Amino acid sequence: MAQEAELQFVSFPIEKIFPDRPLPGDLYLFLNGHFIKYKNKEDDISQDKYELFVYQKVQYLFLKAQDLDAYSKWSNQEKSQIKTALVEAIGKENEDVVDAHLTVKDEYFSFLSKEVTEDSVKEMLDKTRSFINVLKDKKSADKFTAKLLSYNQNVADHSTNVANLSVFLAMNAGYNQQIILENIYIGALLHDYGKVKIDPKYLEDPKSKKYESAMRKHPELGRTALLLDSGFSEEALRIVAEHHERNDGTGFPKGLKGARIYELTKIVSIANIFDNLVMKGEGEPRARQIKAYRSIEKDPGKMFDPKVLGKCLRILERVIF
Repeated sequence: MAQEAELQFVSFPIEKIFPDRPLPGDLYLFLNGHFIKYKNKEDDISQDKYELFVYQKVQYLFLKAQDLDAYSKWSNQEKSQIKTALVEAIGKENEDVVDAHLTVKDEYFSFLSKEVTEDSVKEMLDKTRSFINVLKDKKSADKFTAKLLSYNQNVADHSTNVANLSVFLAMNAGYNQQIILENIYIGALLHDYGKVKIDPKYLEDPKSKKYESAMRKHPELGRTALLLDSGFSEEALRIVAEHHERNDGTGFPKGLKGARIYELTKIVSIANIFDNLVMKGEGEPRARQIKAYRSIEKDPGKMFDPKVLGKCLRILERVIF
């Protein structure tokens, strides 16, 4: 303990740490009043463990003060590389879309690690509105939408993917009113928010029955957690609550069927399944996208409303093939 006392430790925001990347210095946890080494320099944090930290609302990890500059430089470089890759993919002329996208992603990550407050909701809604305004100004969003999606098995990437894809599908399906696009975007962005309200002990083994049971509760947990004095619209909260309902009534948590499922939820459900299939697929992103497209195309009306699915498939064709 004497050695620990001689060291100076500083906190470092977890959203500035990138999983599955070699760390630039030792990393520590603060447990029972002591700093405990968690990772050595050049180790990495697995994606699964990283997401568990997120669901536990861990806001900071700790490092030696002497490593702060190295961590700050490393984090900025990683973020810069992500932006550079996205700008190269969708074109320099669309850099404003990338900036808006990454701003929402950062805000979403921050939102996950805090309690819902009037200020945090306002900030989230402001960032959502800004992103949609930027996207609506683009006349050919279909040319870069697929390339804007990031398949890094990351909770923030998945949520922003589903939100971006949902609002893109909605826009091209004829939903052009600002408030509708904001509702579908925020509902899609927060569709998995209920996972942060599940006791982390149930999330440690994805193959267990306890995990499966807990997961079936996350839509309603999310809606309830976001409901009280939150400022989010009922339409957005309905998307959160219904995104795992199925057209044939076999979904959860309420087993809603057909027309009882909110129309905008049906779009988000398609985007959610599509993104999950791509994330879990193998090969290059475009090959995974094509495979995911072919998979949902085969649905006989069990999971998705056939009319909504048909419309979404025609729109997806333009960004995949």
